[in-house]
Amino acid sequence: MIPYYSPNFRIKDFIASLFVKDADAKLIAFFKGYTGKQYVLITPSCRSALYLTYQALNKEGGVYTSPLSCKVAIDPIVNAGRIVHYGDVKTQSLVLDVSNTIDSRGIAAFQVIHLGGQMVDVRQVREWCDLYSCLMVEDCAQGFYSETSGLSLGRLADVACFSLIKNAYGIGGGILATDVKALYEQASKQVGLDGKHSRILIGYRIVRNLLESYRTTFLGAFLYATLIKLRGDSREGTEVYGKELRAIEKKIAVHQLMRSRRLNERRRKNAEHLIPLLEDQGVTVLKAAHHEVSSYTKLYIYHPHFNSERDIEYLNNIGIEAKHLEQKIGSFYQERFCDLPLDNYNLIHDKIISIPLFEYMKKRHMKKLVDSISKLINNENIN
Repeated sequence: MIPYYSPNFRIKDFIASLFVKDADAKLIAFFKGYTGKQYVLITPSCRSALYLTYQALNKEGGVYTSPLSCKVAIDPIVNAGRIVHYGDVKTQSLVLDVSNTIDSRGIAAFQVIHLGGQMVDVRQVREWCDLYSCLMVEDCAQGFYSETSGLSLGRLADVACFSLIKNAYGIGGGILATDVKALYEQASKQVGLDGKHSRILIGYRIVRNLLESYRTTFLGAFLYATLIKLRGDSREGTEVYGKELRAIEKKIAVHQLMRSRRLNERRRKNAEHLIPLLEDQGVTVLKAAHHEVSSYTKLYIYHPHFNSERDIEYLNNIGIEAKHLEQKIGSFYQERFCDLPLDNYNLIHDKIISIPLFEYMKKRHMKKLVDSISKLINNENIN
């Protein structure tokens, strides 16, 4: 199996995490420095940070965003009782096309989603939000460590939300960073009201990430698959937005953050090696422009001959753990959010695949991946 992702969390990292002190202060200091914001709130997840933002926003109206996204980026808007307004995407970068005319009526906030770490034009969004007095919210879950013209994503936003899992390699948690004091204070009141995650859940997450980090070995892959089967459909806490992180989650987050930039550089180099090989097959690959640095949190590819649901299942069956827009284990396809006449979105949604990309990916993994993608394009014996 070529795993989709690696948490890069090994036994020695878990042990080192136990000795981390002042985890809260270190997390807050890190994200204050990274975002340049005055106020930083540690939340249960990135989607919790988004939900708390819209709950605390003292302005009526909906949220404008991209429909080409994982469902968990949209759920917080809906669960906060706000209407989602969708715009079309670009065909090359697959992110929201902010050059299109946007009707500002009924919009209270603009949620920027950096799909796969690819950059939306944040300067243009900032100008639009200033013009129409809308809150600029950056979902940086996939954009952590991405830059545009030397600017780290999240700095221009009114609220920047991060995941402590993906590029931070933690077992859970999120960050809400803002300069809006009233919003921060209101959001802070909600965290902890739902208590804390159970120790059983935290234990499961630690074991899951440890095993997932060894999935390139036969034994690691077997034990991980066994654990996932034992878990079944139980996903405690996924619908709760106000739980407080336990101390061990924060300790692990701090330790992993200290390693995260170096790990991200390794993944970026792998992406830069793999992308030309895929482009030689005629595949459109999300990649950074000349003035951008992408985190390559996910590597999305698109081709007119792809059939997402069929092809992702095929890749998984031959040992390549590919996904669609939704990252849930065992899900090969995410239904559309809307039926709006968005030409590029409607063209791309069923022809996009998110392929494996991890820090210690080998050339043999890349060769198998590229050869398999070539067969999909040419429809060679995939049934």
